[in-house]
Amino acid sequence: MDAPQKELAIMKAIITLETGYKVICDILTPPHRKERETQAEYERRFVSELNLSQPNAVNKVIKCHILRH
Repeated sequence: MDAPQKELAIMKAIITLETGYKVICDILTPPHRKERETQAEYERRFVSELNLSQPNAVNKVIKCHILRH
């Protein structure tokens, strides 16, 4: 028998790049939200982690809005 598969948590986000271009994307494994963290703090932390994970990216992310379900 196959083991039950875990469903991936998928969230949508609107990401704004340095050039002003906006991208709608799916976040497959969103970062865990810390206790007592506001939505704005959560989005700032996500932008910081995204830019740190892509040091050679041509356009850095300057703003992110994670859509809630």
